[in-house]
Amino acid sequence: MTPILSARKGGDMPGRFWLAKEHEEVRRRYEAGDRVRDIAQQLGRSERSVRAVIERLSLRRPEGFVMTMTPRANSAWPRVQEALKQRPMSRQEIINATGLAKEHALRALNEHRGTGVHICRWQRSPRRPIAIFALGAGRDALKPAPITEAKRVRLANPFATAAGLVAAPKADKLRAVRNLIDDEVPA
Repeated sequence: MTPILSARKGGDMPGRFWLAKEHEEVRRRYEAGDRVRDIAQQLGRSERSVRAVIERLSLRRPEGFVMTMTPRANSAWPRVQEALKQRPMSRQEIINATGLAKEHALRALNEHRGTGVHICRWQRSPRRPIAIFALGAGRDALKPAPITEAKRVRLANPFATAAGLVAAPKADKLRAVRNLIDDEVPA
């Protein structure tokens, strides 16, 4: 059988030559519906090289072929549960405590929302309220109304009123302020 050159482009080390029988094996198994991972393992090749051969040979799955994936359990959920057993936490605290990627931690929270985890309260912050999660089935706490821009500026900078950037807060009761004149200052 004649070897067919299938070296990597742009690399210093060319790959092994592909034999015609290996191409036929890839064609036969790919069109039969085998996974690329299994084909690569059987031939002793990388998945990337097998995919390159599939692309080069313009192979297609048979008409009506449906790839079935075995669902994997979300391994993030047990780690999130362990973290929340200690105390209620925000999303960022959960991510930090579990060491999970943000995407995986949030997916675990969303999948078990209402059945395994709920928002027990909201914590105020300068920008937007932060959800605090707790274990257990329950109703989520009501989200507080958003903070107005003026209040956000006041919370962020207490000197904004003095500088005239925002209006003074309006109180229900009047405040009495006494100004001392220079000659009234106690000695």
